[in-house]
Amino acid sequence: GVAYAGKYASEINAAANQFNVDPHLVAAVIQRESSFGAKGITNVMQVNGMNNSTVKQSIDAGTKMLSDLLKKSGGDVAMALGGYNMGAGIIDWFKKSGGYNLADMKAYSAKYDKVYAGDGYGDVGYVDKVLA
Repeated sequence: GVAYAGKYASEINAAANQFNVDPHLVAAVIQRESSFGAKGITNVMQVNGMNNSTVKQSIDAGTKMLSDLLKKSGGDVAMALGGYNMGAGIIDWFKKSGGYNLADMKAYSAKYDKVYAGDGYGDVGYVDKVLA
């Protein structure tokens, strides 16, 4: 694939090569998760439990997660991104309903919102925002 040339290019391209993920997809996730480290965020891929990570550690861990999710989803980028945002379990929901869909994102979010009693679990529009 074509190398990525923007901010954090060396870290992104290295991780993308190591884990066989499109570097532009990694960059799109970083843009969505942290606006490329805006406000001094170093956990640019917002990997759980890595708030004190370096940019490189976050990109390596996040790209590995994306790689695992792409394997689980059979290479389906939309399903993998849904999993990145909501957790790998949603991929099984997508597979049952024939692929990525917003209804599953909303239902999964509602289910886990009750579990975690949060202000909305995940971002139901996440996949479309990243793919844009």
